[in-house]
Amino acid sequence: MLYIRYKQFKISKMDSKPTYQELEVQIEKLKGYNENGQLNSSFQNGDVYHSLIDNMSEGFAHCQMIYENDKPVDFIYLEVNDAFEKLTGFKNIAGKRISEVIPNHRIENSELFDLYSRVSQTGISEKIETFIESLELWFYISVYSSQKSQFLVVFNNITSRKQSEEVLRSSEAQFRGLFTQSHVGTVIAGLDKCIVKCNEAFCHFLGYPEKEIIGKTIAYLTYPEDLEVGMPEIKRMIKGDVEFAKVQKRYLRKDGLVVCGELTVSMVRSMDNKPLYFLSVIQDITERYRMDKVLKESEARFKQLI
Repeated sequence: MLYIRYKQFKISKMDSKPTYQELEVQIEKLKGYNENGQLNSSFQNGDVYHSLIDNMSEGFAHCQMIYENDKPVDFIYLEVNDAFEKLTGFKNIAGKRISEVIPNHRIENSELFDLYSRVSQTGISEKIETFIESLELWFYISVYSSQKSQFLVVFNNITSRKQSEEVLRSSEAQFRGLFTQSHVGTVIAGLDKCIVKCNEAFCHFLGYPEKEIIGKTIAYLTYPEDLEVGMPEIKRMIKGDVEFAKVQKRYLRKDGLVVCGELTVSMVRSMDNKPLYFLSVIQDITERYRMDKVLKESEARFKQLI
């Protein structure tokens, strides 16, 4: 009966290998008793357990800590699965010491080695993200205790994720530098049109300190007659019909003066294309606006004279 249940499980997971957590649940189910009340022999001899481990999507290793003068100095690989070899590139590693496989592992990855030793003695599971310098790879490692002086390692290669995070951090650092040092007003506003961040140039443009701008709506800072300027474009942007909008509108400074800005708004979206917030760049064109206004008034008076 047990063998049939295992085969069904194996077939159902053929296309997508199970994780260690899923296997733990499956192992508990397989620890059944036969009709005579005895633990199933197929589980007792480890056949099912080893088959399940071999079908894991994560790397797995069963290790024995080696001591000299009661101090941990090395460990030996008792058993590894196929995923271990695929993720690390090491072949035929069972029966070898870590010092044979990675000679400087204990020194280069002392934190990880100490973790192995600690778990093998205390029996308390621990997890860690670590960089293995000799492999130039990042791993997310979960360590469990099987019995005294032994430990189980379950891990995933997370190098791609770490590289992506590093690229993102670098991009964010560049953006922060451009944002804060730019001489052009820059604003980040939520979908509710409340300002969440602005730079010094925007504060200077409106005569407010940053703490008095954060949390204010765009409408609060806008000249009343221009409240609807750009609204149709923003609605189209949220829908995804356009990527950005460019308009001219007037603002009210803290001192009551009216200033004019040329506003370029873009929508920042998530990986699944959901709108997150607005990024606006505002160029001060007050003098140009005033000159245009004077010119138009002059033209109007000239036409009246004619």
